[in-house]
Amino acid sequence: MKNFVMKHVTNKKLFIKSILCFIGLVLLGYTLGRGVIGELMGRGDHESVLFFILFPLCLMLPLVIGFIPRKLLNIKSYLPADPSGFVESGVFLVSFLGLMIPLSVISSSAQDFINLYHYRSPLYYVLNSVCVFSGLLFLW
Repeated sequence: MKNFVMKHVTNKKLFIKSILCFIGLVLLGYTLGRGVIGELMGRGDHESVLFFILFPLCLMLPLVIGFIPRKLLNIKSYLPADPSGFVESGVFLVSFLGLMIPLSVISSSAQDFINLYHYRSPLYYVLNSVCVFSGLLFLW
């Protein structure tokens, strides 16, 4: 595959983005077509639902961002010429570090995240971690 791409494909970035988008479409189609989302929601497994929706969308993001004109994105000059890799990796890391890991920690022991004197849903911890990692990965 590598030899074919190196010899015969002129626009390698577009080729790789197209393959990633195709894989994302297949995964999303399989997930929605087989009723995986409804089955997981019925079991209360919200972490897996987020993964099965966000992961294919993250794979499709570079190709979609590549078709948006740069003037519409209002990208500053300190970003690379092709910012889709930056945005895709940031979205993936925020979804992984800010959502998946805190949700798995909460699901393993939800009672550790509840204060009886100041009762709130443990999902505030997840929202806080998403905000922290979004700021860390996109703003800083």
